Amino acid sequence: MAGVIVSGVVGAMFGNYFWYFAARIVSIERFKPFIIRWGKWLTLDWKEIEKAEKLFGTKAWAIVFFGRMLPTVRSLISIPAGLLHMRLWTF
Repeated sequence: MAGVIVSGVVGAMFGNYFWYFAARIVSIERFKPFIIRWGKWLTLDWKEIEKAEKLFGTKAWAIVFFGRMLPTVRSLISIPAGLLHMRLWTF
């Protein structure tokens, strides 16, 4: 049982860091043309991204902390953290 728990934790953390660093490499500047072109299909526009960026800038630790407790958000919270260059230690 301990091996299963350790494997699950290590795998989840590996996945979180993978998406964090992948998003950090892409960065928000490279993401803007994608949102401008395909945002309507994702129901996003650049103004919403800017609002999220401001919110994430002030409350990043809380968003990531509580986001990790929600099943679907848990996997996806690494992407905005990486895109917006959240400090790795805080992440």
